[in-house]
Amino acid sequence: MENAYMEPELAGRNPKNVILGLVIGGLIGAAAMMLFAPQSGKQTRTQIQRKTVQLRGRTTDLGKKALTQIGSIPAKARQALDNLGS
Repeated sequence: MENAYMEPELAGRNPKNVILGLVIGGLIGAAAMMLFAPQSGKQTRTQIQRKTVQLRGRTTDLGKKALTQIGSIPAKARQALDNLGS
């Protein structure tokens, strides 16, 4: 008889899932902001536009940092292996 209980995948450890969660959370937050905004629609749209530009800039910066860090992994691994061999 097979084990009826199956271990869930470690979804929380996958960076793609974290990014997806952040994006979904941001969309939900933006929708809530529009529903409960204490200002006119025009002011809200202007604010959303500004925040979108800011978020795009931060996302671009974070993406560049992530790529830099990911790109350094092979070199660090080679160095660690070289140190083990020495």
